[in-house]
Amino acid sequence: LILLVLLITLMLFKGIRKVSDGTTRIVERLGKRHKVLYPGINIIVPFIDTEKTISQPIETFLDNGEQQYSLVRKNRDISMAEHRMDPPLLSLIAKDNNTINVNAVAYFRIVDPMRIVYDVDQFSETLKSLVETTLRQEVGKLDSDEVISAREQIGAALRVSLQEASTNWGVSIIRVEIEDISFSGDVQQQLAKARE
Repeated sequence: LILLVLLITLMLFKGIRKVSDGTTRIVERLGKRHKVLYPGINIIVPFIDTEKTISQPIETFLDNGEQQYSLVRKNRDISMAEHRMDPPLLSLIAKDNNTINVNAVAYFRIVDPMRIVYDVDQFSETLKSLVETTLRQEVGKLDSDEVISAREQIGAALRVSLQEASTNWGVSIIRVEIEDISFSGDVQQQLAKARE
């Protein structure tokens, strides 16, 4: 009887998991993805189910790409809050061959933790590359003068492109903003003269 009570106590101790608010955890059953644990008290099958230790980095860029911020806490809790990706300033070529510096910021939220862990490798680098490629295409369609007035159009096109790709990664793109558009000194002077 004592052995049975100890076994039940051990099963309860090993089978009950508490997840903090705003985070999730992934459970693997016999080494395969099984389910997601959401905030609150969750039950797993002891010795068959294990909480996934996330070894690959799931990060985002902040401060123009100078800092990386992890979306995983304690190697297993995945943050479900809204996050910001602020990649480095990009120097892009417009349709009239002028160099334009564009700083874009994307806001996103993880909606499917299993997909971001299992279905995309190096999330931050992949999203950053997609931002760069899409911005390069959108800015390349416009003249330098048009880029200034098409800030919202560029942001909307970037959001649509990011949303299409990121759905497969378990991420929802909430909004994309073009924070800053600037030109080299020569181009700035040419644009000012053209306006005059």
